[in-house]
Amino acid sequence: MAENYQADAVYRVRLGRPFPIPGTDVPLMPRHVHKIKGAVLQAMIDGGADVRVTEPE
Repeated sequence: MAENYQADAVYRVRLGRPFPIPGTDVPLMPRHVHKIKGAVLQAMIDGGADVRVTEPE
């Protein structure tokens, strides 16, 4: 997936499996919609997160 997300934009994201927030031990749970900044989202994808971006804010 070679999409580039704007670092300051906020995206609505669903996860396919639990994934820790980069830099923390707090897992984001699947089946919930999370609002995540683009820079964090990109780091999660680079870290192997199974994400589905539903829409930018």
